[in-house]
Amino acid sequence: MPLTRVTITGADDEVLHGDLVALWNMYPFVEWGILFSESRTGTPRYPSKDWVEMLCALARVSGMRLSAHFCGSLSRKLLAGAEEPLMAIPARFARAQVNGFEKENLAFMSLLRDCPGVEWILQAGTRETLASACFVAGSVPGVSVLWDASGGRGVPIDQSQMVVDWVQRRSFPMGYAGGISPENVEDVLRMLAPIQADYWIDMESGVRTNDRFTGWKALKVLELAKPYVEAR
Repeated sequence: MPLTRVTITGADDEVLHGDLVALWNMYPFVEWGILFSESRTGTPRYPSKDWVEMLCALARVSGMRLSAHFCGSLSRKLLAGAEEPLMAIPARFARAQVNGFEKENLAFMSLLRDCPGVEWILQAGTRETLASACFVAGSVPGVSVLWDASGGRGVPIDQSQMVVDWVQRRSFPMGYAGGISPENVEDVLRMLAPIQADYWIDMESGVRTNDRFTGWKALKVLELAKPYVEAR
């Protein structure tokens, strides 16, 4: 059962930094996915610059795992090959996720190769974009793929869409997202068990209540996922 990490996305200004540190200390396989947007900073799911800077300062001390998830126009700029969105992100983020990946192009693949210190994650939402993302990940070192047909809407993973017999032959890490919550995380992990390569799971809506990050839901997910990490 090669589960390597659990990414919980969407912490914002309403979340106490100390709560995230406490969860990290209990479950060091958790990764906090932080959403970045040019137009929605400071709103639910999209923390302010000051909040992010404080989180990064604590991460330097505690060793917490952080990933930057680029949305909207920031994602489109990266896909066009522009480095500008990366300039505003603190170096503490070891992984950078490009949401809404569509198709490979020379400018974007050049950008990936020019940033060897960052593990890139390409979020794919359809079979077509999944195929393109897997092609890029198989061609450029340090690139991973997130299979996420939900796109943060909480739509459950469809096992038939995962094409398990194909993706398990890959040579790069892969993540899975879509409707994962305390109620079904064990079912999802059992479904993913046949995959004989490193993978992670990512969730956003499933750990929120009335669009507010809910600590007890995150705690429950991490506790239920713990045996799958320890089985490595």
